Amino acid sequence: LGRSFSGLVFHKIEENLTHLSFIELDALAAVGEWEKVKAKGPALVSGDMDPSWLAQVQLLVGRAEFQAGDLTAADGRYVEALEAILNNQPLSDQYGSSLLAETYYRRAQILKRLFDTIKFKLPVERMTVDVSDKMALLRQSEEFYLNSVRTRHSSWSPRAGFEMASLYHGFALDLLQAEVPNDLTEEEVGVYAVELAKKVVPLLRKGQSVHGSNKRMCKTYQFDSPWCEKSETKRLELEALEQELLR
Repeated sequence: LGRSFSGLVFHKIEENLTHLSFIELDALAAVGEWEKVKAKGPALVSGDMDPSWLAQVQLLVGRAEFQAGDLTAADGRYVEALEAILNNQPLSDQYGSSLLAETYYRRAQILKRLFDTIKFKLPVERMTVDVSDKMALLRQSEEFYLNSVRTRHSSWSPRAGFEMASLYHGFALDLLQAEVPNDLTEEEVGVYAVELAKKVVPLLRKGQSVHGSNKRMCKTYQFDSPWCEKSETKRLELEALEQELLR
């Protein structure tokens, strides 16, 4: 009995120390001390750690690695966090879960960072591949943002909805800024501009649609989030850009 009691006390002390270490890690993240988070965080991760603690620690360390530009390591952390949540959190608790919504959002951000690095440059053969790669990353990132939206969390869902719409805006802007062959005649440049608008306008309309859906979700679920009004502002901006292109 004495040994059992001692073991219970030791376990409780260990649990409290883990809790205090996590609070310290969270505080470091709050003030942007990402190098310290990256250095201290991995030591907290252990196989017998409570799944919710494990997910939170992995999220913080993943964010630190993301800040450092180590996207592969960051995504590995987010994958482990997601597995810990989905395998241990009851389905009924996943609806409205801040932890789950953030994890989906963070995974989407990894893909969006890669998406943002692709710019359309000549020759045309390379540009064709770049367009295909960028669209693939858009679809993958969109899926994780959408999963975050579907949790219906009052903070993360509107933010994810805004970022999902920004994928289409970003794709449209990159197409507008793509390199143009310098051997085109004046007439060919005019045709090129018309054809480009045909590709850009649907992207702008899709961005407007997603922003509109984000605003409606906020209204339906009474989410008081700044991302709701940001979506409406950006929707109007995309609408104006579309009209400019059509003129």
